[in-house]
Amino acid sequence: MSELCSLRWEQVDFEVGLLHVCRVKHDIPSVHPLRAPELRALRQLQRESDPSPYLLVTERGSPMTAAGFRKILTRVAQLSSIPFSVHPHMLRHACGYNERQ
Repeated sequence: MSELCSLRWEQVDFEVGLLHVCRVKHDIPSVHPLRAPELRALRQLQRESDPSPYLLVTERGSPMTAAGFRKILTRVAQLSSIPFSVHPHMLRHACGYNERQ
């Protein structure tokens, strides 16, 4: 989750559709493909957000913290009436990706 909260716009390559991730675990960088829907959503987020080097920021403009993200995700899950507890690590497994391609 710390990789998500620390994502910076410079890590998004809109031209070729890639996301460069600096992994916290084992300090291994990786590159992930971004499809058209993700690129459109990121462009919209960039347009609608106040200028910041970070993708995810608080209302005050500072980078989102892991604890803040966890609280938001928990609240969204409660509002959507999901019948089980939701935690950020579930997002990691929501989409498969093979780094050894």
